[in-house]
Amino acid sequence: MDSILSINQNGYKVFELVKSRPIIKTTRSLEEERRDNEAGIPTLQIADDSISQFSNLDIFNNNVNIGARLPNEEIIINESDYNQFKFLVEQFLSIDFINRVADYKFIVKVTFDWMIGIYVSKIATVELYDFVVTKIEEKAKQRHYDFIIKALEIQTPFQVGNCHFHQLSQNDSLKVFETTSAEANKNGRDMKLEDWNKIFNSFVNTPLATVTVFGVESKCVELAKKEIRLSVNSLKCFLFPQMLRIGVDTFNVDFDYRVVDKVEYLSHIGNFQNIGFNVEFPTNTQPISIGQAELNKIMKDGLFLFHQFIISKRNVEIYYDIENAIIQFGSLNSFSNLYERIINLISFFETLIIPKNNYKAKGETILKKNVIPKLHIGDQEVMRTNIRRLYDIRDKYVHNRIELAIDVESYYSVTLCGLFFLIHCVNTISTMNTIDDLHCHFDIVKDKKQE
Repeated sequence: MDSILSINQNGYKVFELVKSRPIIKTTRSLEEERRDNEAGIPTLQIADDSISQFSNLDIFNNNVNIGARLPNEEIIINESDYNQFKFLVEQFLSIDFINRVADYKFIVKVTFDWMIGIYVSKIATVELYDFVVTKIEEKAKQRHYDFIIKALEIQTPFQVGNCHFHQLSQNDSLKVFETTSAEANKNGRDMKLEDWNKIFNSFVNTPLATVTVFGVESKCVELAKKEIRLSVNSLKCFLFPQMLRIGVDTFNVDFDYRVVDKVEYLSHIGNFQNIGFNVEFPTNTQPISIGQAELNKIMKDGLFLFHQFIISKRNVEIYYDIENAIIQFGSLNSFSNLYERIINLISFFETLIIPKNNYKAKGETILKKNVIPKLHIGDQEVMRTNIRRLYDIRDKYVHNRIELAIDVESYYSVTLCGLFFLIHCVNTISTMNTIDDLHCHFDIVKDKKQE
């Protein structure tokens, strides 16, 4: 109740910062200004009936002010006062049920809508908190998203977390067209199969990940991408051995997929003498294929455990720490540079095992003394030797740019250790709430100097 009261009180205080100014004459259309915004010219307008909101943006696309064009004037919260408006919006996002279904962009829009309403009618007919919650309830819906997965072949549908991996056939596409076309005809629109195929063909006979989320539209896109990214990287965790092979591409959801078709460059000896035209084509062009036998194996190895972890969705610190760790570990093979992979592999371990603000703690020592004994993974001395080797490679590369030789055995064994460590964490945190609880499990003492 205190937070709601604070929001309502701050809403009126921020409303007092709204200033009026004459409409700035322009011959530019709203569409032209939107195109400029897409090209990097910082102005944004959101049409809403006869009133349009506008905002200037910084280089990170963050609002620096907000205003609206009324029939005879403009109202605006200037840059000097915008931080107070931003704080008001962030108060809403600190309320858990609102943050789950709405995002910053949506709250900005409806909060300023409330202020426009007061300015126009000269009276507040509803408190800000109630106005925003009502708008959320109106706009929040269950929405479904299908994302294309690049460089992956699947022979059977399966589920990881909240994402369903599958493929649509040409017959499936035709069924969707018939349903969509029937709906369009009801609304007086004619949809041709030829036009449909131009749009939909890229989704046919291609691996897709489907997810269902609930919220306002802008929040749902964000939620869907997070769910897809988590499930895809969970799958990648258990397929890293295949991705080590020469010629195999690292599969990913298309919005995270970064592969160039070719690299072109010139080589010469001063003044363009003995000039050479060089073209390098990627060698990692073979997709990874998952059959039923492979799927059964990795589910048994721990992917099903990850699936259960994801759908449990516990709203505690340790859950989000492990979510981030799954994404970080699954992303290792996205680095084409092996030295960058080693840097990020070590970072993956240290993010989870080094206590916060304990700058004297050494990740290598904690790994060897506290983590390895708990994992029961074969010859521990060999593992400690391999860990030392990777730390040496990492340190020489980061601090001296010396590229020591990377042997497959050391890299593979420590990466496999990382997977076992992650499985162990997922399997043991069901009763934990914080990262400190995980440190206690591994007997990692906060503020204790690691020898």
